[in-house]
Amino acid sequence: MTSPQSLARRMAIAVFRISLRRCPAAFRREYGGEMQRLFEERVQRAAGLGLFSLLKVAAGGCLDVLAGVPRARATHKPGTLFPREPVMTMVAHDVRLALKSHVRRPGFALTVILTLSISVGAVVTVMALINGAVLRPLPYPEPGRIVSIVEADSRGGSSPLSPPSLQMLRENTRAFDTIAGFSPSWSLFLAGREERVLTSVYMSDRAFDLFGVAPLQGRLFGTDEYLKRQRVAVVSQSLWRREFAEEPLGSQSISLDGIPYTVVGVISDSFKMPITASEANPTTSRAEVWLPFSLNPFFEAPNVPVMHVVARLRPDLNGPQAEQQVAVAATAFPGGPSEGRSLQVVSLAELVSNEVRRSLTLLLAGVVCLLLICAANIIGLVVARMARRAGELAMRRALGASRARLIAQLSMETGILAVLGTAGGVLIAALTLGALPALLVSGLPPSTTLAVDAPVVLGAAVLALLCTLAIGVWPALQASRSVGWASNQLTARHTAGVAARRTRKILMVAEVALAVTLLMGAGLMARSFWLMSRTDPGFTTDGLFATGVGFSEAKYPTAGHRLAFIDRALAELAGVPAVSSSAAVNRLPFSGSNVLVGLEVEGQPLEDGRPVTMDRRVATPGYFETMGLKVLEGRDFGIEDTTESTDRVAILNDAAARSLFGESHLGRRVRLALRGGPGPWLRVIGIVADVRHHGLGEPIAPEVYVPYSQSPVESMVFVVRSASDPWTLASPVRQTLKRLDPDMRVLESDQAVVGDLIQESVAEPRLRAIMVNGFAAVALLLAAIGIVSIVSVTVAQERREIGVRLALGARHRQVARRVVGHAMTLVGLGAGLGLAGGLFASRVLEGLLFGVSSTDVLTISTVLLLVSGVGFVAAYLPARRIISIEPIEILRPE
Repeated sequence: MTSPQSLARRMAIAVFRISLRRCPAAFRREYGGEMQRLFEERVQRAAGLGLFSLLKVAAGGCLDVLAGVPRARATHKPGTLFPREPVMTMVAHDVRLALKSHVRRPGFALTVILTLSISVGAVVTVMALINGAVLRPLPYPEPGRIVSIVEADSRGGSSPLSPPSLQMLRENTRAFDTIAGFSPSWSLFLAGREERVLTSVYMSDRAFDLFGVAPLQGRLFGTDEYLKRQRVAVVSQSLWRREFAEEPLGSQSISLDGIPYTVVGVISDSFKMPITASEANPTTSRAEVWLPFSLNPFFEAPNVPVMHVVARLRPDLNGPQAEQQVAVAATAFPGGPSEGRSLQVVSLAELVSNEVRRSLTLLLAGVVCLLLICAANIIGLVVARMARRAGELAMRRALGASRARLIAQLSMETGILAVLGTAGGVLIAALTLGALPALLVSGLPPSTTLAVDAPVVLGAAVLALLCTLAIGVWPALQASRSVGWASNQLTARHTAGVAARRTRKILMVAEVALAVTLLMGAGLMARSFWLMSRTDPGFTTDGLFATGVGFSEAKYPTAGHRLAFIDRALAELAGVPAVSSSAAVNRLPFSGSNVLVGLEVEGQPLEDGRPVTMDRRVATPGYFETMGLKVLEGRDFGIEDTTESTDRVAILNDAAARSLFGESHLGRRVRLALRGGPGPWLRVIGIVADVRHHGLGEPIAPEVYVPYSQSPVESMVFVVRSASDPWTLASPVRQTLKRLDPDMRVLESDQAVVGDLIQESVAEPRLRAIMVNGFAAVALLLAAIGIVSIVSVTVAQERREIGVRLALGARHRQVARRVVGHAMTLVGLGAGLGLAGGLFASRVLEGLLFGVSSTDVLTISTVLLLVSGVGFVAAYLPARRIISIEPIEILRPE
């Protein structure tokens, strides 16, 4: 009786034969018998293991044949040695061969992986920065509809609006669902468990709602609190934890600048304001206290731009339509916008990222150039390796492997390295992102969140694909084409060598071009920073030390109280050992803070009904002498300039005098637009030299100085000069001020050496120059390595030809000169292409340059000479080997 296994075996063989008939006749004649024999053997072995194993083997064999029928019909050619394999089987086979190849040559694999990891890691890091600071939506409800209304000038700059503008926009526009305003970066002194300065924000009504803020405890401000001067505050969760140990909210209060504020609510630390810095205070610290805008000292000032107006667009309107309504509403403003300025509606996301967008673009361009140069070097290594394997590839081709199989195998080898290198780059980016905001990029929006998230990973995947195509598929295509028609290994090696040389020439030109482009940008940035750092700030910084103080409204309610303290403090500071002179001013140069006022000249009509805007400085007598500022005309402030004087006085800087007057300066009268309206007329008693208050790279602004005795403001900065190290004055100056008033806010954070402030002001340009020049130095080094490698390979491959030339009478130096000359021709071609690319790219840098044009001849000449010199040395070093070549050694039969 026939057993079930025997019956099943016969049926399986019959089904396999039927399946095999679906293949082309030529295929069956060539492989059918062998395939049937192997199938029968497998089925026989499986039958001994049981019926289930037999059925499993039989089904797999039949399905495998049927799955390969379409491909066999489409591609089979008589004489092909290897039958088509299933795709997954071929992939697995290629992966195994690739891994074995890399294990045999670990040096090559590790070089490629490390090079790619570092360069890809830099690119992915910048991609994460751009994604977090520019591309990611703001963390507020419906961020795409939130806009900001700013006053823009013809040069592309913008500024906030005055607080009364908010109500005018609400009354005269219908383009927005919500309009609100806020004023960031107000520093208030916190008295309590720890004395320190808090960053506070003044918020108008509807502002919290627009940003989607909900309290963790308590409530937000009520309508009456927004409109009336009720001293209430909302604090951050971290401040609440520090000051009140997270106890339940009741009737707690905090003292800010000596004034108690009732805490009515606590909000999460996850809430971040879209803007932190302002012209009055450049701090980037996160806000910890929120106050009603009615408490802002400029709440009713019509000409003080301290409010950032934000709004949510109606769903049926876009930005240009809203801007038309805003332009009409601007006519309701007192005097309208000044000449050359207009109200504009800009996306809030664009506004907060505008400052950092250009720096990140520059950073991205630098790391992409580095990645391209690294890729070019890797391609050169891969091409050289494939050229050495030309004989092996020709043998495979002769044994029947198709060109597609060769390309797949070679691409798999380098594709694995590209994927591993990209994965390593993502890991490097994830590990370094935390340090980048503090070390490399300033001005990131407060809402920036840096992470290797889905968009960044997707970008890294695209980068891995591009790297695979560049360093894997392209060299594989070149190699497979060179051995596609070769009849033997020698011909294959020769053909592959010719193709490899052509590829290496292209790579050398590309590397030099990229290096020149990057070097031109780096040279312009370095020259710009060099000129900026040597710019005269307008005063002498040696030995200058500054300490800021702030007067609380409770203890110094009147101008007389503040003036008395300043007079006593200056008298005491004059007696401190090592202090040669002392004075005080409301805004120190390079501190980042500023006070803008309108100024009109007696007898001169106002342009468009508005006064000229300029910086206002309040100074004590002796300030110009202490700072080393030269009085060009007239006199300094004196003891005769007091509040009782009937003649109020002012001093202008040279820039203001030139812009306001003709020949006559002294004796003219000017008037300032103050909070409560136009101030008294001030007689100009002097002209002082210009100071670059806002930065070495910023243009000189017109300034007006008024005596502190006639304008006692709420905060001042004491400036003292010493012949010794200025930091030695920190403790005695602080002790002197504390002795006069133990409650006076004199913090270490408010003390600074003025020279250090100047260095801090150029920190970002210095950092940009260092980064770009670092990229350029690495790019030049990589290009030099590429030239050395390419010339070395060229000399090695042309060794026999060189031996023939030497045997026929050529001199060693002539041959070496020929090799170097050929390399320098390629260097010159790359330099020309890089020059064209650099001139085009340098236009992007124009807004970042100081004192140098984007087509600076000195920079371009230096870059070309540097590249030419490095290229010559890089080509000469391997060419020197020719001198030691003996023709007999080369021509001796192998």
